[in-house]
Amino acid sequence: MASGRKRAFDETDALQSAMEVFWNKGYVGASLSDLTGSMGINKPSMYNVFGNKESLFVKAIRHYVETKGTTYLDLLHETPFDLRTRLKNFLIALVSIQCESDQPKGCLV
Repeated sequence: MASGRKRAFDETDALQSAMEVFWNKGYVGASLSDLTGSMGINKPSMYNVFGNKESLFVKAIRHYVETKGTTYLDLLHETPFDLRTRLKNFLIALVSIQCESDQPKGCLV
C-alpha cells in the first residue's frame, strides 16, 4: 500500500502560528484564511492535520498552556514560598510578559 505525500510543513510551527492568530484576533475574528495564511498551509492540509477550526483552537490553547503557561503556573507551586509570595511572583510574571514586545498582549485563554 502506497503512503501519502510527506508533509511539507512543521506541525509545531504551524500550530504556533495559529496560536498567534487566535491570540491576536480571538476565535471569532480569526478566519480560516487568516489561519492558513499564517500557518503557511492550505485548507485541506489544515483539516487533515488539525481538524476543523474549533479543533485547531483547542490544540492552540493546549500549545499556549504548554509553551507559555507552564512557566507561570509553576510559580504557583514553588516551595518553600508561602502562598502570598507565590501569588505575588505569579502576578509579577504575568505583568512582565505583557511588557514583552514580541508577542500579542493579553492572555490567550
